[in-house]
Amino acid sequence: MDADVAFVSPEETAGRAAPLLLPDGSQAGQLAVVSDPELGGPIWAGVWTCERREWSSPFDVDETFHVVSGHLRITARGRVHELTPGVTAVFPKGTDAHWEVVEPLKAFVVVA
Repeated sequence: MDADVAFVSPEETAGRAAPLLLPDGSQAGQLAVVSDPELGGPIWAGVWTCERREWSSPFDVDETFHVVSGHLRITARGRVHELTPGVTAVFPKGTDAHWEVVEPLKAFVVVA
């Protein structure tokens, strides 16, 4: 195998899954990390799953979401953003946001 190509097996990915916690310590779904600098990748990426719930929390990093299934509504900068399957959205660090998981969500998330 090429030295510059890295693979993460399904077992390794499952082993890196952990609860995604909000600043108040409550859980906002499950996160399975598939790429991060610790694994040799230049960026952090993962699959986020979350059941219905809502909270307010700013983006503390630049985040890109690609929704695989479900429905996430993010209100930021006075606008409501409906993230549904096939939608990709980019939110810059520092954006204040209200998050509402309208339908159980699965999204591919990239933090750069």
